[in-house]
Amino acid sequence: MLKKLRNNLLAFTIAILIAGAFFASAVQKRVNRIDSTDANMTNLSDYAETTNTEIIRSKYREYTDPNDPNVTKITFPLKHVYNRQEIDGRSVGFEYVGGEDLHIDMDIITTLESDGNSTAYNKESGARGLCQIQEETWNECTKLLGVDWEFFADVNDPVKNKCIGNFYINNRIPRMLAYYGLYDYKPSRLSCYNWGIGNVNDLQTRKQNKWKEHVPDETSRYINDYKNLESMKRELKISKGK
Repeated sequence: MLKKLRNNLLAFTIAILIAGAFFASAVQKRVNRIDSTDANMTNLSDYAETTNTEIIRSKYREYTDPNDPNVTKITFPLKHVYNRQEIDGRSVGFEYVGGEDLHIDMDIITTLESDGNSTAYNKESGARGLCQIQEETWNECTKLLGVDWEFFADVNDPVKNKCIGNFYINNRIPRMLAYYGLYDYKPSRLSCYNWGIGNVNDLQTRKQNKWKEHVPDETSRYINDYKNLESMKRELKISKGK
């Protein structure tokens, strides 16, 4: 009798383990399918049916906490917010990767980059327009957006230039940060925009959570200036609301 009871208990335990393994496998396949789908989205203008700043989905991802070196990976819901606008009679749209919490304000970027001058030109870097876009970046972003805007013909168009800058800092850069396994938060995005993702990748790889202490002075000022203007803008909104 005792032997039979022991055999039944063993069989029950094995069944539980098999069921648990099957469930874990199913969950992992679901997560992999979501991540694979996200990674394969190249033509972002395919989202034309969604409305401006509509939250279209949430997913889970892993990231390294930049504020706590002891926390290596955390799983958290990542909201994707969609942006769409009409330019030259056609709908141009893309996601704000990371949602509104990580969104970089383009009005502040245009102030920092060109002081609102749509014909601004940097002879050293070749960057042009409101958001100071370089030709290589322009060509990459227009291809991903599925638009046929030419650099020298369209770069000084303030609407198109701002659209490319917006896409680059709020979609392309965070996707590249994820690809390299780097911290995705505002200082990272701003550093990539100002200094280049190759430099940020190298620095974060070497210095980990201390990387911000080693960026060039210009990039450090850029981050601080953005933070100060963002605070001023927030305070102005609050004062107007009273």
